[in-house]
Amino acid sequence: MATLDRVLFTAAGHFAAVIEQFDTSPVAIGHSLTVDHRWHQVADVVLSWLADKDFSGEGR
Repeated sequence: MATLDRVLFTAAGHFAAVIEQFDTSPVAIGHSLTVDHRWHQVADVVLSWLADKDFSGEGR
């Protein structure tokens, strides 16, 4: 269970950092992102990050 807690804590921290990056970055002139589109981008980044992780403890 400790491994799952660590995974969730790490994922939550990464997710928060990604959201902060999106919230503080300026949007280019003439190009605005809708909130839905932005959340899809955040979700894609987080899911990609999780897919690259090896939680088995055996390494890749």
